Amino acid sequence: MATIKELKEPLRLFLEERDWLRFNSKSSLAKTLFIECGELSESFFDQDEEGTREEVGDVYSALLQIDMLREKETGQGLSDEELNRYLEKAEIPFSDKELVRSLLIKSAALLQNALSEESYYSLYKECLSLFYALLLKKGYDGKTCLLEKLKKTAAHYPVALCKGKATKYTDL
Repeated sequence: MATIKELKEPLRLFLEERDWLRFNSKSSLAKTLFIECGELSESFFDQDEEGTREEVGDVYSALLQIDMLREKETGQGLSDEELNRYLEKAEIPFSDKELVRSLLIKSAALLQNALSEESYYSLYKECLSLFYALLLKKGYDGKTCLLEKLKKTAAHYPVALCKGKATKYTDL
């Protein structure tokens, strides 16, 4: 299993190259997570394996960005020990469909509580646990899904065209 640094570092570099970290807020990341969980649900229920893997990368990116914001705000990001606890805890006796639905519901709760200090990171951790349970059940390598998604996204968002802009690639 990849360390948290191995997971965050390529994402951090991707975001820093494009000067996109400044656009991250609890609210914007909660919206992103909710949208990506919705897209993951759609791909999953359509039985689109390639789309599901891509959306796994998007959901992972959103979860890691929330943790990067947590680290910036509190000085305390996810540790490898905490990551391993989530992986151990991820043995939830839910079906794949129940995990996907639960992740979507928890991401909606996170969005609803984006301004609540107390519940935001607690709900984030619940989303993370459900996400890891899904990764384990489906046999996905989260790091591979994340790196594949970053590579694809980099092609849509070349640094020269998008640096410092929060614009969709079709509008660059």
